[in-house]
Amino acid sequence: MKKLLAVLVFVLCAGLLMVSSSQNGMSWLTRARYQPNSLLGSDKYLYGDLYGISYLSNFKYIKDVSAVRPAELISKQKDISLYVIGDSYFYSSFEIIPAYFERVNSIQFFKWDHSPEVTFKFTQARTKRVLLVESVERNVLNLMYKERVAAIFEKPEVIQNKSVFAQINRSIKQILYHPTLEENLSFALFDLALFSKFKELKAELNLSLFGREPAGVKLAKSKDFLYLDQTVDSVADGSSFQVVSEMRLAELVQNMRQIEDYAKKMGFDEVIFSFIPNPVSVLATEDKSYNQFIPRLENKVGSIHFVNPTDELKQQAKQNFFKSDSHWNQRGAKIWLDLLNKQLLSLPK
Repeated sequence: MKKLLAVLVFVLCAGLLMVSSSQNGMSWLTRARYQPNSLLGSDKYLYGDLYGISYLSNFKYIKDVSAVRPAELISKQKDISLYVIGDSYFYSSFEIIPAYFERVNSIQFFKWDHSPEVTFKFTQARTKRVLLVESVERNVLNLMYKERVAAIFEKPEVIQNKSVFAQINRSIKQILYHPTLEENLSFALFDLALFSKFKELKAELNLSLFGREPAGVKLAKSKDFLYLDQTVDSVADGSSFQVVSEMRLAELVQNMRQIEDYAKKMGFDEVIFSFIPNPVSVLATEDKSYNQFIPRLENKVGSIHFVNPTDELKQQAKQNFFKSDSHWNQRGAKIWLDLLNKQLLSLPK
């Protein structure tokens, strides 16, 4: 009986490990967690990702996850095939359809962590090919490299080793050293709605008795917004208050030009870059000065097509972002969409 129990525990643990280190496995688990009345139900993202990190009950607002409504377009000519490399600011706000975008007849979207099974080739009929490179501010310095973009389009070279032991060893390493394994295991084991009240109580006690904010989250000075701690910590990469030298900005512009050159050699006609400011960059709730990363960069990009929504998002800024989530809301996304469409309309025909 003990041996049978040990085998069952081993099988369950191995299965949990495999699911937690697999993109398909986590996709299945996530869908199961957010099914209505699911026994595996989770409310981690129901109220916004920052609530799901902090469990501060004052920020338990149901998040509107509906997509932005498609804009009323003015262009009659549909001469652009749009390809997008982007993050959750894009794919959580818009359906991947041409109806949002001026002059666009087709659209294809790639996440930054996309890894192709085959090298990318254009399959659409020859139209104007435009690549949009989008990222939230906190990730820009880590993403803007030609190699990162090339990895999205080009199948990686795999050195074949026919040894069975080598293949087993490689599979074990992929599981045990998966970059988000710890986070995925936590989601699989503990992110159940039935634990939420206990998590809220712990978070409130830590904050009220010890002044200790939940790890990974920062409460705005105004007390009405939550931020990712990374974006507020002055020494963290991607912070809105980190010192970014003129030399570092010049290097970034050079990297953007290399990406542009690479894309045009692939067959793209135009490349547009757009960096979305961290919410704390525009909400002006802190007693520190914004490093002006995106506006300073805009002044240096020269002929590069660049969409900077910072000034527009500052207008009635608190209406443009969720209070308990690290993203803009539908209103903020629509502001950016209008600016992007102006850029698309201005591209040469």
